[in-house]
Amino acid sequence: MQLRRPGDGLNTPELIGGGSCISIDYGATLALTRRRECRPSLEGSSLMTNTITQDLTPRAWVGCLGCYNVGSLNGLWLDGDVCDDLIAAGLAIDGAHSPICKRCGSDEFNVFDHENFAGIITGECPPSQAADAARELAGVDDNEREILAAWLANGMPFDLDAMRDAYIGEYSHDEAMAEEYLDSTGLLDDAPEFLVRYFDLAAYAYELAQDMFEINGHYFRAY
Repeated sequence: MQLRRPGDGLNTPELIGGGSCISIDYGATLALTRRRECRPSLEGSSLMTNTITQDLTPRAWVGCLGCYNVGSLNGLWLDGDVCDDLIAAGLAIDGAHSPICKRCGSDEFNVFDHENFAGIITGECPPSQAADAARELAGVDDNEREILAAWLANGMPFDLDAMRDAYIGEYSHDEAMAEEYLDSTGLLDDAPEFLVRYFDLAAYAYELAQDMFEINGHYFRAY
């Protein structure tokens, strides 16, 4: 049975607090903030080529909850591994017990949006949690990010050794997986040709899949 990865959308918090609040289109404003801060135009630049290299750096948009609750977006896109250093980012100053917002004095900050975390975090969270996740992800090869996302989407723990041990491969459907398994094990190599013609590949694939789980074409042994 094919399992589907849940959507990656984030729930937008409501504006709360007393007094009148400014109504803002959070999604549109945050998208505009992202374009201004992190997406400089390359039009007319010698850097623009026909080949685009995908940037898989984890990033988080960290903002002040105090400012947000009165209708103001005050935050920045930061690299994930340093997104908890709010003073260095210029969002906060030293407070009595913890960093406080330079604008409103609140000590509450949150990750409102993020990208390239491979499913380690799936919604809003404290900056410290996002930074820890980014540091863990630093030990994952780029070509394993998609595999890790599939592994975590099935509720598995962040355990790279377990993931690598359980991973079987990427296939378009169950029968393709079963066919490669038969070829690699030589299970039918010594069988008479007339019997091979009657072999029910679909039924065999179904039986194999009972001991596996699959997410977006990635197959894993189910221990």
